[in-house]
Amino acid sequence: MKKTVIIGVLLFIATTTVYWKSIPHSFNTIYENRRFFDSDGEFIVRQYREGKIFTHNDHLLYHILGKAVQQHSGAIPSLKGDMVRSHKALSVVAGGLGVVLFYLIGLSMTSRHVPAVLGALFAGGCAGWWFFSSTIDTYLPCVLASSAALGAAILVIKKPSLQASAALGALVGLAFLLRSDSVLLAVLGLSLLSRRENILPRIGVAAAAAIVVGVVGYFVLAHTCYGVAWGDVPQWALGALQRPEASQKQLWGLAKNLSRHNVVKVLVNHICYTAVFPQLPTTHWTNIAKAYSPPGIAVLSFYAVVMFAAGGYALSRIRSGIRDRNWAVLILSVTVFLWVAIRILFYSWWEPRDPFLFATMTIPAIWLMLMLGVQQAYLVHEGSRASEWGIPVALFLLTSLVWIHNLRLLVIPLRDFA
Repeated sequence: MKKTVIIGVLLFIATTTVYWKSIPHSFNTIYENRRFFDSDGEFIVRQYREGKIFTHNDHLLYHILGKAVQQHSGAIPSLKGDMVRSHKALSVVAGGLGVVLFYLIGLSMTSRHVPAVLGALFAGGCAGWWFFSSTIDTYLPCVLASSAALGAAILVIKKPSLQASAALGALVGLAFLLRSDSVLLAVLGLSLLSRRENILPRIGVAAAAAIVVGVVGYFVLAHTCYGVAWGDVPQWALGALQRPEASQKQLWGLAKNLSRHNVVKVLVNHICYTAVFPQLPTTHWTNIAKAYSPPGIAVLSFYAVVMFAAGGYALSRIRSGIRDRNWAVLILSVTVFLWVAIRILFYSWWEPRDPFLFATMTIPAIWLMLMLGVQQAYLVHEGSRASEWGIPVALFLLTSLVWIHNLRLLVIPLRDFA
């Protein structure tokens, strides 16, 4: 336990330090920088300074937390009461806590510290995670809550109980308060079907917790923090449908957005670009070979090999589970697949023009597929040199290459625009 705590603290200190220093704070104050993935850092800063609440209905709790941190940040030396630093701190802390969370879940899956640490650092070095942990936006606090919900789903599958089911529902509700598109987390409800014992009470408890935290919590926050009348909350919550991009320009939420080109573009971002970044102007490209530099192709290829190997091991575990009528791994693997597939379809429909923005939401699923493969590889090769050396070495190479590559092609270039 002591070792786990020490490693967790060190991971948090190391990653938050890197995220805080990676991209200068001023990056979030320059309007022209919105051309990078249409990220909202500058927009959030400007709206806050002007006292406007446009879009707050979609990220309700995020903006409430941002204001609270800013108002109480005078006593924190690194924040100095500055609203840019305060809002960036939300991303930085969420990014660091997410890495620690991945480590703890990975440790529970593999019972080994080294692969758990390396898997967590891999996720923390993915391009989407690194960028949104280092800049102002609504994503990382939400992805942290979503990752915690994923951890609760794993716990529900492993040791189903009313408490774990309640935690799952509450965390889904929390993620919804941070970003309303977290309704997509409903797929985690599949975890409640892994065991027959007390299935209806567990479903009921999870649904009740999600409603109390997500729906009732939304009403309370909207009314108390924004002065929205109780009866007007549902209409206010659907404000995204009234944005110019959706109502006037007819760009968002259209059936025609689900074109083959858009779906492929969003898929490539969710599977490839959010992990191994291409060159700066190329996240809209569907041609992977042209989007990457030759060294980038090499890193992407190694990433693909490791993920395919992980998928192969997970598939072997599924086959044996079906044979033994153990549905846990099957349900977890289906959850991973649906987590990715639903988001690709949803964001292709809603806003396919800036596909890198939303792709960071898929990183928890990519990490989980990697760890499912690692877990099964240890079971298959237990006690062998392949398990004791091969798996850690592969994870170390993958993590190192991803961090170095994304530093060179994402972080360092963006620093020049700050």
